[in-house]
This record gives sequence, C-alpha cells and structure tokens, in this order.
Amino acid sequence: MDSGLKPEKLNLDARLPEATEIFKYWLQCFEAYLNTPETKVDGPRKLSLLHARVGHRLSSVIEKATTYETAVEILQKRFVKVRPITGQVECPPESGLKVPVKMAEGTTESG
Repeated sequence: MDSGLKPEKLNLDARLPEATEIFKYWLQCFEAYLNTPETKVDGPRKLSLLHARVGHRLSSVIEKATTYETAVEILQKRFVKVRPITGQVECPPESGLKVPVKMAEGTTESG
C-alpha cells in the first residue's frame, strides 16, 4: 500500500445531490490504495482498512458486515441510487420487441 494514495476518511451524507459521484470516486481511490503492487491485502485486512477510512457513522452502518465485499455492497446501496427511467421507450413495430415497463408496485407490463 502506498501511503501517498491513502484517501481521506469518507464522511458523506447520502442526501447530498453529489453523494453518488463522491462515493464512486472515493471507492476508486480506496481500491487503488489497497491494490498497489508492493503489498497484497487480504479480505479481513481490507475490511479493517475500510473501517479505518470511513467516519464513525458509516463504520456503524457496516459494522455487521463480515467481508469487505459485503461492506462495499452496503455502502453502494446507501450512496449509489438507481434512477428511474422516465419517458416512453418505443421500438419500431417491425422489430417485434416488447419492452417491459416497470410499474410502481413492482409488477411489469409489456409496453
């Protein structure tokens, strides 16, 4: 690990409009820090280092994660919001394709 690559602690509010972009960039920097050629970092150590590089609120969010991968998934669910597709999707009639449209209740309807 190159200490020059060590990212700042992540203290981020998920309600910020730019939270997704900040988190994605921070995670890329953190993984670059872990994946330097000089040192091999294993799973348990990755999880410990992740806890050390997030603030106390986020550390409590991932405290029950037993693997690095699970902790990252929890953080991604918190910060990376899936934006709904808006507008109408149209396929040319000759394509014969029907595009499923996700409904609010979680059902799908061919449109």
